[in-house]
Amino acid sequence: MGCIASFGQGIPSVSLVWTPDGTRLLSGDRDDTVIREWDSSWKQVGEIWKGRTGHSWCLAVNCNGTIVASPTTGNRVRLWQLSDRRTIAIFQYPDFPSCITFSTDGRHILAGGRDKKISKWKVPEHAWPDNVFNGDQTTYQVWSHSIFIHS
Repeated sequence: MGCIASFGQGIPSVSLVWTPDGTRLLSGDRDDTVIREWDSSWKQVGEIWKGRTGHSWCLAVNCNGTIVASPTTGNRVRLWQLSDRRTIAIFQYPDFPSCITFSTDGRHILAGGRDKKISKWKVPEHAWPDNVFNGDQTTYQVWSHSIFIHS
């Protein structure tokens, strides 16, 4: 298998995530403090995402491609509006988050790290996807909690 694209970054990419519609690829890396957005022809879209600090070990996009989650320094998870790159919310995590994902309905964000915990937060209601899978009708009353994972 050969190289399909060269992003032109001087630093290796460690996180890549496609939007669900396949039109955008987001890249983050270990040492740089930005997120880059690429189209399906491998051209960078707009300027680099600013306002995020820390390593991008992981990125996540919600089920309808409107929200991006990324780690930040200070052990936080930042939610971005994809359309205008505006910050929607910032959540505190007990350690540096090394993996991030959205729930299948797009209403919660989960993060895990070296501390062997998974934390879960409610995405602000104004940012919820309009058309989502409605299999889970549970209403969550807490904004955050941690689960210990024993290895």
